Amino acid sequence: MSGPGSPVSEEDLHAYVDGRLDAERREAVDRYLRNHPELAASITTDIAQRNALREAFCAYAASPTPPHLNLTRLVEERLRRQLASRK
Repeated sequence: MSGPGSPVSEEDLHAYVDGRLDAERREAVDRYLRNHPELAASITTDIAQRNALREAFCAYAASPTPPHLNLTRLVEERLRRQLASRK
């Protein structure tokens, strides 16, 4: 991310939406958004969308990965198929 005196970047805006800026940089982005109301409206929409998605899928994030999506099993299955196709 950018330093305190740096211009606000696209990366800063994404970090702002995700709540991942330190207090000093967040204040710089807040100042920038106060001077750019159209962008501020877009950022507000992005934050609302992020919150809605988190709320909609939070139960899934807390659940264990279903066995049919287990990465180790998927890799092993793929390797078996590749070996079988070579015979």
